[in-house]
Amino acid sequence: MKLVFAIWAASLFLAPIHAASPEDMASFDKVWQTIKDRHWNLEATGVDWAAMKEKYRPKAEKAENRTELHDVINGMIGELGQSHFHVYGSGSFNELEGLVGDFSEGGPGTLGIQVALVDDQVYVVDLTDEAAKQGLSVGCRILELQGKPLAPVVTKIKDVYSSVAQSRLYLTRTLNSLFEDFPGKTKKLKVADGGKTFEVSLTTSKPAGEPKQLLNLPTIYFEYESRVLPSNVGYMAFNVFIPEVKTRFDNETLKTFAETDGMIIDLRGNGGGIGFIAVALANRLLSENAKLGVMNNTGGSLNFAVFPQKPIYDKPLAVLIDGGSASTSEIFAAGLQDLGRARVFGTRSAGAALPSIIELLPNGDRFQYAIADYVSEGGRHLEGNGVKPDEETPHTAKSLGHKQDAAMEAALAWIRAQKGKSG
Repeated sequence: MKLVFAIWAASLFLAPIHAASPEDMASFDKVWQTIKDRHWNLEATGVDWAAMKEKYRPKAEKAENRTELHDVINGMIGELGQSHFHVYGSGSFNELEGLVGDFSEGGPGTLGIQVALVDDQVYVVDLTDEAAKQGLSVGCRILELQGKPLAPVVTKIKDVYSSVAQSRLYLTRTLNSLFEDFPGKTKKLKVADGGKTFEVSLTTSKPAGEPKQLLNLPTIYFEYESRVLPSNVGYMAFNVFIPEVKTRFDNETLKTFAETDGMIIDLRGNGGGIGFIAVALANRLLSENAKLGVMNNTGGSLNFAVFPQKPIYDKPLAVLIDGGSASTSEIFAAGLQDLGRARVFGTRSAGAALPSIIELLPNGDRFQYAIADYVSEGGRHLEGNGVKPDEETPHTAKSLGHKQDAAMEAALAWIRAQKGKSG
């Protein structure tokens, strides 16, 4: 089975060889040439890239095993001093792929649950009404899937992604991929909750939301939620930045939230989408011209410029993020955070703000590299670092045991406090 989003892992020791093979040297050359051709501003790094080839290629030729070769190539890449450039071996990835394949064939179907790793245990953190009818709830701990314990695959997921750029994103997605499959398949789960252990059976169904086609990408199932909570706080959540978000925000959400005391925008698990949609939302949230940041690539610079459009929502604004928040989600959250317009809650985001590519090398290894550079309005490089919340509010065994969403609770408390100050 092919892992979702083609995730590659850290290298393993391979059988020793007496010298680098032709395929290994071709891989070295491809890495060097790719950076030369695709880096957005190699001169600005201050590194003489031609000299790096002269320095490291002889070392690559003398590498006695694949691990030494990885060290040489990654040492050369490290001279750039930038994140998100790395060569990964195929060994651990193949092993993880086999373990995940024991639980799922990787289809688009869903069991209606979202899970997260808390204290090395798999907890349900969100679920559909249908899953709830089967006895599941937020805070349930999943012990087994299809009669097999989850502990071994969880250990391998953590090990594989421990040194991989965007590890938070890949860990979250791979963990949740265990509970996805082709629609119509019945899965048996062993669950612990409130001191009790029991089994439930769930059947995979088509993903919720409206199927959308974005460029030449696979079908995306768009979900959008907008409602006023009992505390008179607006809550908005969506899973991808596409034009429909702006349409619904402008025509529905702004009107519904007009008299609320504050707004929460939940970007947890939102992997990004079209960048200008972040600007389109910010146009309704800021009262003065501003920027969310700038992205540079070989074609030039792109400013995420904001030009306010009435009506403006000017009440307190909270943004929720986690390790699954990536790309445009990070640009949106970081931009509003830097401008002082929003307070951010949750856990550090994916650190996947840049468009990046993972290519297969001639020797079977993988090379991951970025093709642009994004800097937030506050001067932060998010790639590999992510957005750090103003208030770190991770799921904990205690909060989940009380069926509470720690980030939501903290955001609501902050908005209530702002109302008290203004009152």
